[in-house]
Amino acid sequence: MIGKQVKGRSFRGLLNYLHEKEQARLIGGNMAGKTPRALAAEFRVARERNPRLQKAVYHASLALPKGEVLEDDRWCDIADDYIAGMGFEGSQYAVYRHSDRDHDHIHIVASRIRILDGTTVTDSWDYPRSEKVIRELEKQYQLTPTPSSRERDSRAPTTGEMRRVWRTGEVGIRELLLTQIEQATADSPTMPEFMNQLQANGVNVRVGYTRTGKVKGISYALDGVAFSGTKLGRAYTFPGLQKHRGVRYSSDMQAAIEAINQRPPLTAEERWQQQQERTQIVAPILYQIIQSADGMAYQGRTYATHWDGSHLTLKRLSDDQQLMQAAWNVETERWEPTELSHLGEPEVEQLQLGLKRFEQQQQQDRTQTAAAIVADYLERLGEDSHQGRTYEAYWEDESLVFIRRQDQARLMTARWDETAKAWEQVEPSQLQAKDMENLNQVYQRLQAYEREQREQRQRQRSQLEL
Repeated sequence: MIGKQVKGRSFRGLLNYLHEKEQARLIGGNMAGKTPRALAAEFRVARERNPRLQKAVYHASLALPKGEVLEDDRWCDIADDYIAGMGFEGSQYAVYRHSDRDHDHIHIVASRIRILDGTTVTDSWDYPRSEKVIRELEKQYQLTPTPSSRERDSRAPTTGEMRRVWRTGEVGIRELLLTQIEQATADSPTMPEFMNQLQANGVNVRVGYTRTGKVKGISYALDGVAFSGTKLGRAYTFPGLQKHRGVRYSSDMQAAIEAINQRPPLTAEERWQQQQERTQIVAPILYQIIQSADGMAYQGRTYATHWDGSHLTLKRLSDDQQLMQAAWNVETERWEPTELSHLGEPEVEQLQLGLKRFEQQQQQDRTQTAAAIVADYLERLGEDSHQGRTYEAYWEDESLVFIRRQDQARLMTARWDETAKAWEQVEPSQLQAKDMENLNQVYQRLQAYEREQREQRQRQRSQLEL
């Protein structure tokens, strides 16, 4: 099965195109609308939750090899599994089936904005992730395996290249280069943006020009191993980047490209320093997430991290590549890479954003627990307010307030939402793990005291009966 994906700005334009195609049928999804107008109106609801996201439209097509045909129900199952595998849980999507070509295929239109909370579905590494999901679907639904885009668009290593594996490590560098290029082209950048992204990740990329100003080609080098675009494959040449990878180019970009050409590549020492700096940003984030999750490991949609007591590792799930291994240096009191990391700027930015989302969700979860405990505690005491040695709690109109007495920090202000049957934060909570531990201990002591009182009353009644 061959998959293609594009991100865009207009739901209505894409829906009109898919709906008006000859023999087009809307066969699935999770939306009520049946026309482009109705579907676009539904998509608009999610878009209003995150108006700053420019490319909110996700368009994927899945095509079978020539001669293979599936029933609508099976296509819908595949579309549902593909959407889930790409991380679109909680997002709206519609599935169109087209029969205007020799290849049986579907189109999926999805919102990159989740309808419930307005968060964005990440597009980091979405091309390799898509290939991985498709390979899994081929096995699950017993479809004819189809070469991935990398297998189809990149040139296989030659015999000579294979002979140089042990001496130069060239094949390993080749695979790393392909992955770096796929990452750098994930959001259809301009050619200068693409080159800057590679340079920031330690790849020395150069575009060659003739004396008359025409492009001769593009080359890449990493750790002293160089490849021309042609050697990597048709999708990695200068025209191939535009045709197959969505890189945008116009002649007025030549000055910016030549300025990048003149920039000296990172030395091995500079690259190590760069990875040290990125490790010192990423490692504390990962360690905090693991500690907050009360375990030795944590796995999200895109990454997995593990702490074995001495080493902290980060792995990308799409290709199972280890991006970082670090250890805590007691003398310098900071995280140090124990081997060369492969952290790019997208990983750093995404993990920083991921920590923010994790902390928001964590505070939401803690608020649900803390508010339930405090409200029940006050009700059991028959009071609207209570002041203990460490905390103070009281009702303020319809809001429940929880304060730490030592510094008068307002840890939580929450209100019960009868419609959602849940506590909602009136203002951002600041509940820490220690606060939750203290609350649970106090609540358990209160419950134990009440059990003891009930048992004592039962004993007294029994004695009276005797």
